This record gives sequence, structure tokens and C-alpha cells, in this order.
Amino acid sequence: MRAASGYSVVLADDHPAFRAGVKQYFDGRQDFIDIFETGDGNACLSSILQHQPDWAVIDLSMPGKTGFEVLEELLTKNCSTRVIVMSMHAEQIYADRARNLGAVAFIAKEDALSDLDDALQTPEGDFYTSNAVGRAAANFLTEKSTNLLSSLTPTEKRVLQFLAQGLTSKEIADHLSISARTVQAHRRNMTEKLNLRGANRLMEFAVRNAEKI
Repeated sequence: MRAASGYSVVLADDHPAFRAGVKQYFDGRQDFIDIFETGDGNACLSSILQHQPDWAVIDLSMPGKTGFEVLEELLTKNCSTRVIVMSMHAEQIYADRARNLGAVAFIAKEDALSDLDDALQTPEGDFYTSNAVGRAAANFLTEKSTNLLSSLTPTEKRVLQFLAQGLTSKEIADHLSISARTVQAHRRNMTEKLNLRGANRLMEFAVRNAEKI
């Protein structure tokens, strides 16, 4: 909730160095007086609901809850906080998903500090995206990866297709009438089969190669 002398903001990112850079940006603005920091999705949601800030700047990929899952929860709470989603995955499908879930902006992490000024000035009802969003990305589906794709089961391929659409594990579970835990197991299996490393590589792989799955 806005204080008489300025705005409040929740910053949520699990990388302390990056979060510190964003905090430094807000520290340099005289119109923001209350800055709350969190390092995971569960704490992010709790902080927003507790403090009811004017703004929240959240990472898409966080431990606990993803940025999308935080937005989904906020939709059910009638929360008036304006949310800016940041991501290292500057794919248009993620920006569209964030908009549909009520965010006011989606910015690429590479442009975060330069884009925050514009994102914070987004008029009511509009949606801001970084110039980097939707920029053509190199296709990294190599011949080896193509062969590995053939090792996926039909259910794993369906999970991968839903990931390409920006769905969360819970949403995929609902579509397939299985548990979210089973979806997570499929995701782990596919990460190993496709020889991917890193928490977000499977989602990135799915988005960039959706037409080939």
C-alpha cells in the first residue's frame, strides 16, 4: 500500500547479486521508500500479501513457486499490486502468459535496469515488454538432440508440449489427469534423456523447439 511520501515494492529473485542491483536502482529513486526483498516464490507471495505493496518485481524462475504461480495466486486474492516479471528467457510466449495472468510488464533480465523506468510508467490497462522479448533465438536442436527426442515417451512429449505453452506443473497435471508430482518426475526424466543442465533448460528447450516436438 502506498505510503504518504512514496511507493513500496517487493523484489523477488533467488540470485542475491542480481537482486542487489535491482535494489540499488530503487534505492536511487526518491519516490520508493519501502523495499522488501525475498529470494524464493513462497516468500515472495507471502511478502506481497502481507505488505500489499504498490509494485512487485519478480523473477519468473524461482525456488518454491515460479513467477507464474505467484501471479496465479494473486489473481485469486484480489491483490492490487502491479507486478513486473523479469526473466532470462525472453520468449514472447512467456510475456503473453505473464500478461494473461495480470502482470503489467515483462522484461528481459539483460535489459532490466534500463527497462524498469519505462515498465514503472506503464499506463493502467497497458502492458510493457522489453525490446529483447521475442527476438529470434538460435535454434539449438542439434541432430543429437533430435535423436534423443525419439527416446521420450508419448506422455513426456505431451508434458514438453504443455511446457512450451508456458503452463505450470499443476496446470499440466490437470490437463493430463495426473499429479503434479508425476509431472515433476517426467520433467526430471526428460532433463536426463535430453542431456540438459540447469533448472530452466527444459522449459527453454520446449519453447524454442515447440514445432518439432
